[in-house]
This record gives sequence, structure tokens and C-alpha cells, in this order.
Amino acid sequence: MQYFLYKIILIAIIVVLSLGCSKQKPQQYEFNGKELSRLTNSYLNGDTASTSIIGFLFNNVDPRLIELNELVIDSISMGTNNKFYYIILEARNPAFNLYAVIDNKMNVLMKDNSLNGNLTSHFQNINNRLFQIIQEFFTSKDTVKIQRTSFYEFHSSSVNLSFRTITAFNFGKSTVTSTINEFDDEKIRQNFSAINTPQFKFEIDEFLFDSATKRYISENNYLRNFALDQINKLKTRNGHAEITDQSSYYKIFFGEIERRVTTEISKEDYSIFLTEEWREFENFAIVKYLEKEFSGNKYVNENIGATLSVIKLPARDSAESFINYKLTFSDDYQNPIRYTDPIEMGRLQIGFYEYTCNSKRLLLILEVPKFTYERNNQIYNNIIRTFKVNC
Repeated sequence: MQYFLYKIILIAIIVVLSLGCSKQKPQQYEFNGKELSRLTNSYLNGDTASTSIIGFLFNNVDPRLIELNELVIDSISMGTNNKFYYIILEARNPAFNLYAVIDNKMNVLMKDNSLNGNLTSHFQNINNRLFQIIQEFFTSKDTVKIQRTSFYEFHSSSVNLSFRTITAFNFGKSTVTSTINEFDDEKIRQNFSAINTPQFKFEIDEFLFDSATKRYISENNYLRNFALDQINKLKTRNGHAEITDQSSYYKIFFGEIERRVTTEISKEDYSIFLTEEWREFENFAIVKYLEKEFSGNKYVNENIGATLSVIKLPARDSAESFINYKLTFSDDYQNPIRYTDPIEMGRLQIGFYEYTCNSKRLLLILEVPKFTYERNNQIYNNIIRTFKVNC
């Protein structure tokens, strides 16, 4: 009887152990191209869970603002069991363009939000060095067509921007194009061909490799400086807007009249005067450029690529308690105001404006494309001067 009991117990133990062994271990999370695509598309569709994981790539912008022209998500093998995944997002508003490279451990190796216009890319092996080459095609001041080229070098565990410059310029009948005829570890040689552009007299430019920055740099950068000089000198006709979307395209080329009626938007704490082009987003989580997150209102003008954020500050705290910039200038408009000079960040210019009335204190943050800042400066000045704190 005792032997029979031991036998039953032994069988029971074997069954329990076999059941335990048959249970599958929890599957480890695997990051790959399929997962990156899922996260990206979920974010663009407004999924908040994806925002917490991948939103920083897009500067946590409200995905409703991003209208896609094209989205490319792909990968490239960098050795055994090592892949880099990359995103190239081209938006109707180039302020939301993105190039990012991520390894298979979810480390972000490159994040570039400074790309303009329409984008093309390809990989090229040069002297046993792997580069992803991205070209931008965009229009400045309505009529100047620019091509800019960037070389991103891929290493075994990193990616860096090695070379960037303007490679073509066209205005009317004036054209300057370039080719890269020499590329080695020490220098890049850029050769020029100019048509109907007598003021551009250069034939070559040399970009020397700087080991400290790991970039090819030219002391002259002839074509870039020439293009910027011509753009700055150009005076466009009144009423022309930048070509940023289909609506502005029709306004320029088919003579549609753009309505510029300014209306007052009145809130509990403030009033602001904007045209109908500005879209309002209430109770928006605002954390960009700030030391902590605030809930405020955001106004976006996609035609000129500008964004306004308005937040209410604690009564006893100045703006400097939450931003890393000093408000060194002051004036009196509708209320006393302290502000910064515009601050360049990549392709944007940022301005901080603190308005006070009695114990109430509001901060207005202005984000605008630096290449169109001067053209639309009057619009921004009118908004800043007429903003009013309700006290």
C-alpha cells in the first residue's frame, strides 16, 4: 500500500513538472522594421500609447497637424545581427519633415528636423564608406528654386552628418548647377556650371574634412552664400505667399484672393487677434522649450509654417523659471511685456514673450521658419503688439 502511494505521488510530481516545462516563456519584445512602422503609423493616427514611445521623434507635435506627402520606413544591414532602421517623412508643411535612424536596440542614432521641401534619398558606397544621400528641392520667395544635398555617413554603431551644402540654384533664366568630382578622406571638390549668371564667377569649391566635427567644411561655400545673398536681395511682389501647400499654390498661380480679415479670439485670460488661416487647439499639452509641462492653447498657421503657444504662468514665477533664456528686452503694448530677440534653432526662429497685468502672467511662444521670418515679420509684430491679458 505504501509503495502504491509513493508511486501515485511520483506520477503526480512528473505530471506537474511536465506541465510546468510545457509553459512558454514570455516572449521578449523585439524591435524591428515592422514594429517601427506600426509605432509610426499609430502615432500619426493619434494613438497616445505610441506617442509616449515615439512622439519625441516628431517633437511631440499634434499628429493632426502632419499632412503626409510621403513616408518611407526601411532598413539596412550593418553586419551580422545588426540593422539600422530609418524614417524619411515628407509633409505638406516642411516644418514637419523628418529624417531619423534607429538601431535594433531602439537607440536613436540620427534625428534631423531641418529638411525642406520635397525629399529624395539613396545609399552610396564611396571608398568603402557608406552614405545615405538626401536631396531637398524647395522654393524660396515664390520663385527661387533650391536644391540642397546632405551626406549622412553610416558607421557600425553611429550615423553622422558629414556634408551638406546647396548644390543647385535657379531663378528665372539664371542657373547654377554643381557636381562632386572628387571625394576622399581629406576633401570633397564641388565643380560648378553657371548659365546666364555672370555674377557667379567660381568654378570649384573645396570642402576639407574636419576631424573634430567629422564634417567636410568649406571656408568659402560659394554656391550656398551666393544663393542666400540672391534670396536676401530679392523683393517679391505684394500679396505673394510662400508655396507651402496646395492652397497657397492656387493663390499664387491662379490669382485667388487671400482673405486677411483679422478677428479677435477672446479667452478667459487673454485675447488675441488672428486671421482665419490660424487653427486653434485648446487645452494642449505644451512642453517644448519649457522645463515643465503646461496646459495651454496652440495656434497653427500652416500657410506660413508658424505656431503660437499661449500658457498661463504661476503668478509668482517669471518666464525665466521655466525657460533657459533671459527676457532682456521690455516694452508696453496692451500690457507690459518682456521678450527675447528671435533665437535660431535649426530651421526655426523662436521668440518668447511674457505679458503681465496685475498678478496675472502669460507666456507666448512664437515658432516660425527663419527663411520666411522677414517676409512675414509684420504679421508676427501685429499679433505680439495686440495680444492682451484680461485682468
